[in-house]
Amino acid sequence: MKINNISLEQELALLAIANKYYPHSRFKLTAKVNTDYIEINFESFFNEQAISPRPFSDPCNKYYRSENRDFSIQFFPGQTLFVQGFWRSALLVLGYRPSETALWSDEGEIISRPYPDGDKFEAIAIELYPLLARFLPS
Repeated sequence: MKINNISLEQELALLAIANKYYPHSRFKLTAKVNTDYIEINFESFFNEQAISPRPFSDPCNKYYRSENRDFSIQFFPGQTLFVQGFWRSALLVLGYRPSETALWSDEGEIISRPYPDGDKFEAIAIELYPLLARFLPS
């Protein structure tokens, strides 16, 4: 069953975390919220300081896209938070639970933490998990 999307307050909290780890990007969020999971896509765009002069007034114009910084999350309350994104042309997935060691996979195969972006994704997951747990309690 589909329920309402995330609120503006929740969106701002998510954006603050993404911008903390990707300071030269701005993100556009697309969320799907259901009773048993949340899925959010973070589409990256260069911020105003990265491009000068600005040829387009719309900050979400394709000209400003930074697809190599896109990532998405899937959260299953009381279970696992998945963070996935591209790293050196490979799609990596991080499975995170607060009480367990982070689990990385590349095309279904378990791998060790990728350097240096693995630390960044794990830090994002640590901050997102409690925030998402408040959005959709188990």
